Amino acid sequence: MKKITLLSLALTFIFLSSNISFSQRYTAPSTSIGLGLSGNFATNDFYGTSLTNSGNYGAIWGRGINLTAKFGLGQKKSSRIVVGAEYNKMVNSYDKNKTPLLMNPVAPHTFYDIIGGAVGYEYVFRPNCDDRQYLGLLFTTNMISAPVYNSNYGEIESSTRFGLALTGGFEWIFGAQKKWGLNLGMKYNFMNMFNASNSNTPGNINLNDGDGLGGPGFKRALGMFSMSVGLNYYLGQMLKSGK
Repeated sequence: MKKITLLSLALTFIFLSSNISFSQRYTAPSTSIGLGLSGNFATNDFYGTSLTNSGNYGAIWGRGINLTAKFGLGQKKSSRIVVGAEYNKMVNSYDKNKTPLLMNPVAPHTFYDIIGGAVGYEYVFRPNCDDRQYLGLLFTTNMISAPVYNSNYGEIESSTRFGLALTGGFEWIFGAQKKWGLNLGMKYNFMNMFNASNSNTPGNINLNDGDGLGGPGFKRALGMFSMSVGLNYYLGQMLKSGK
């Protein structure tokens, strides 16, 4: 967690201290559509190396895919409305293949499927330049489930949790008409920030992350830190007058 915090602070400093560059021939785009792949790291009580510790969920690494649309506001398009969807799989192998982006964990292992959606606000630094940075805050919806062969709690029915995510990243624009860009982004998602629940359902099918009656007796915070790389397609950029 300390490493994640330091990385977030370092990236934030880079965003805020970036040198002002010359404006490009094109205005900032009004819309961007991005497709990316992500590598994930479980945080808070979602993280755990043991598959039998009831105090956490035994997840470590994961991978995912995301689709994001961004809509610029105002004349400069420094502010953007963000709408996104993603799918992530989080895994942990008991004693083998404990490596990032784990693809073939060895049983016993944990598996968690997370289908997510997000909507929020993003601020873009130097929006009409070929290299730009952004910071954002998103409200997230996270549908978390696990199959019957999940070693920690067994099967978990799809449980919807509402959270908050802090995002940031870089965009590098290329092409003569500035229609394409490479995106490198990061996100910390507190997946169950606004709701949680417990249940005595036989077989531990409920996610059981709340602090109410019937469950483990305390709330578990489910967090996930992601780094993603992807391709953006831009719409609505125009040649500046007089260029």
